[in-house]
Order: sequence, then C-alpha cells, then structure tokens
Amino acid sequence: MFRRKEKHDLPKFPEHVIPTFQQLCQALAPSDIGDVRAAVEQHLLDLESAKAEVVHVNLKLGREIGDTLIGLLDQYESYDEKQRAMVIGAAAYFVHQDDPQGDTTFGTGLNDDAKVVNYVLYQLGIEDKFLKI
Repeated sequence: MFRRKEKHDLPKFPEHVIPTFQQLCQALAPSDIGDVRAAVEQHLLDLESAKAEVVHVNLKLGREIGDTLIGLLDQYESYDEKQRAMVIGAAAYFVHQDDPQGDTTFGTGLNDDAKVVNYVLYQLGIEDKFLKI
C-alpha cells in the first residue's frame, strides 16, 4: 500500500546546477578524504567570516550542510564507487567558489548546495538526514 518514492534523476535539479555537480563527482582514494574534509571545514570558516561582512549569509544552513557532509565523509569507505563519487561531488560543490549560485551572494545562496546534499542523501538511502531548505 505504501511505497517508497522512486529515486529522482539528476535533472530534477535546477538546470544550472547539473553540469557543475556532475563535473565534480569523482571517487577518491580513502587516503584523500582528509583533504576534502579540511576543505569543507575551511569553507565553513569562510562562511563565518563572510557573515561578518554580508548580513544575508545563511550560516545556520551552511553549518548543517557542512556537518552533513562531514558525516558522509566519515562513512566514505562504506560506500560503493558511484556513491563515493556523489559524496565527493556534493562536498566539492559546497566548497566550489564558482558554483552557479554563490553561497554569499544572496540569502538563498546555499539552497542549491543543500539540494545537492539532499539528492546525495536520497541516493544513499539516508532520508532521515534531509536538510530543510
């Protein structure tokens, strides 16, 4: 009677997000995950610094995205290669300075990052960790 929703395809993202996310999806060796984690943590520090100058930075959402990504990176070795590529893609999208919707440009600048993370969570079957946008 009750069925799980079918997994949605990447094109459900806003069109401007798809090419950037797809380019960033690549599985890395587990030994490289520390660098990715450090980049996520640095981006959080950068968002905190930007918040001092740009009032509309959604720091709460940024922290939720960062914490979720760090949790996914901590479990990196338990994923298959395709899942690993998506986790790296989501982390890279979050720290990417030239993503289609700048994180500090508008109050909604992190919404696209959250949508990418939610997509990856959905693909991994971790629906209880969805971010509220």
